[in-house]
Amino acid sequence: MLSVKERIDYCDLSEEDLKAIAEHEEIPEVLAAELGERLLKSDVGTWLIKRYIADDLDRAQLAGRDRRVEELRQVLENFAASHPTYELS
Repeated sequence: MLSVKERIDYCDLSEEDLKAIAEHEEIPEVLAAELGERLLKSDVGTWLIKRYIADDLDRAQLAGRDRRVEELRQVLENFAASHPTYELS
């Protein structure tokens, strides 16, 4: 059985990506790692992770959480650069 750290290290997502997924889905990071790992198997799933991060960013903007907004902008930029997909709109 994999430990939480091993599960997180195993997936192709950064710690910041996992935190954004966990925040969006309101789940622990270990479950976010499982979800993210499965979503990365398709363009639609990868696009969905981008939407999760963008939704988190929108919520942070509405709440006036400027520091979190900047963090999430960087997370989205890094994720998009390392996981390119077609734009699905």
